[in-house]
Amino acid sequence: MAFDPAYEDFRRLAIAYHDPTMDSDPYEQTRKAMAFSQQFSWGNDALARSDTDRAFHLACEAAMIIDEELPFLPESEGALAAADAQRLLEEALSLDEYCFDARRMLHAQTSPIMDDHIHYLMERMDEVERVCWERADRLTRNVSAKDPVFFERMSLELAPYLRWVQGAAELNLLGGRYRKAYDLARRAIEIDREDLADSRFTAVLALAKLGDEDELEAFVQWVVPELGEAARDDAWIRLARMALAWQNDRLEEASAHIDWILATYPHAASALTLQSELPEPMFARLDCDPYSNDELVLAVSEATVLLQECADESGRGPLGTFVAEHPGVRAAYHRELEFYGESGEEIGDEEGEEA
Repeated sequence: MAFDPAYEDFRRLAIAYHDPTMDSDPYEQTRKAMAFSQQFSWGNDALARSDTDRAFHLACEAAMIIDEELPFLPESEGALAAADAQRLLEEALSLDEYCFDARRMLHAQTSPIMDDHIHYLMERMDEVERVCWERADRLTRNVSAKDPVFFERMSLELAPYLRWVQGAAELNLLGGRYRKAYDLARRAIEIDREDLADSRFTAVLALAKLGDEDELEAFVQWVVPELGEAARDDAWIRLARMALAWQNDRLEEASAHIDWILATYPHAASALTLQSELPEPMFARLDCDPYSNDELVLAVSEATVLLQECADESGRGPLGTFVAEHPGVRAAYHRELEFYGESGEEIGDEEGEEA
């Protein structure tokens, strides 16, 4: 799941460009949809029909610069790109003061102290909730709740609030406020039971930090009916369970969770050995294919709150060392190094290949 700024921009512009509730002719609906898609592919700057949509489009452009380009640019180019992103966010807010994605990203970009940003998000959360619900109610007032357009409009208008709450949850987790992180993540899921913000991943890591195994399993049982059996087993849940088993000296059980990750994710040994910490994205959690190497790298990065606790000179904590020195991880990592080291290729996703 997760939010993709380009796709969400497309969805917002599409429903503004052609409202299906205004046209009952299926042929005409199809023709207009195809015309929109073609015009969007040529350039979507002219498609926005309101200041609200223009502002969100600018915020999405800024998000793609910050999250997709900036991490890979040299320092000299990065400063210019950051300035471009800030200009886009400021322009977005000049068009729509309630463009909350722009507000949130601009404050994060200009406030380097994490506690200040957490305070900002928490202090304004009620306002964000109120405005987003008001906009959603206004745009769905004349639409039947059974109409797919109802859900689409509601989803689009509430998405900035979900990102605001999830952003606060992630920062509280990083800042050591684990109960607050869990409560916020659960709050986001209660609003959106499909969990487009992937808040469940933050929730399970927070519960692992709280050391509450019973609440972790109860939480998993709570999300499974809506999200399906896949929500019962993923890298975040396995890392959380592994950490709790390790904390309680159930080392065989902890090792079994590592074995599951090795058997499930391609090139898992590299992710579990390197334990790389990725930059926090500004717009939303990065969108990765389920059970891909990218997903595991992201999960391990977010789980550094567990793996790096009481870190030594290596950058790993005792749990991180336990994982990296697990016999299965070491053996698989050496195989990956031999294979990819000889070919000069980078370890990454390959369809159908196991670690």
